[in-house]
Amino acid sequence: MIKVEIVNSVPIYARGLSSVLAAEGLVVTAVKTAHDSHGSPRADVLLVDPAMAKDMAVEEFVTAVSRSASVLLLVDDVDSETLATYAQAGAQGAVDRHSNVDKLVAAIHTVARGGQVWEDGEPAAQPQNAVQRLSPRENEVLRQVASGLTHAQVATRLGISRHTVDTYVKRIRSKMDLGNKAELTRAAMAVVPAARQASA
Repeated sequence: MIKVEIVNSVPIYARGLSSVLAAEGLVVTAVKTAHDSHGSPRADVLLVDPAMAKDMAVEEFVTAVSRSASVLLLVDDVDSETLATYAQAGAQGAVDRHSNVDKLVAAIHTVARGGQVWEDGEPAAQPQNAVQRLSPRENEVLRQVASGLTHAQVATRLGISRHTVDTYVKRIRSKMDLGNKAELTRAAMAVVPAARQASA
């Protein structure tokens, strides 16, 4: 069952969205309408309104909230460069806030599985390579995987839960376009020097 946290600046919209998603069989773990750059570690997907950034730059806010779960943004009409900024900051997708329920639920399912969903196509091409798009913590997990540790061993070494490691690995695989554990391990071993440089 997919767990969703709603982070939206309009309380009545957020409550209505919560009811709609619950009716579609999704578990809404929290509804936040106040500024908070920390998502719930219990959520699989954070459904985020970029306006919640308030006094932070939107990309900083997206980076902060994407540390705890995959981020799907609810946006108004945006161009591919803005989508690229969101993707670079760590979002897994963006859908129009006026989308129908089926489209939104399908997007949530895709992001929960580690995929990406972008309104009106893909974001503009990123100048960075895949390793540079990883967060510092994702780089750390990648280095641990490259050293041959299991997810449970990585969790113990980094002092985080196994579920959190699984989430990081899912995001790494998505960002690096890797299909399975073997591909992840090969890629990690090939790029671990780059990962060290990116996190330095």
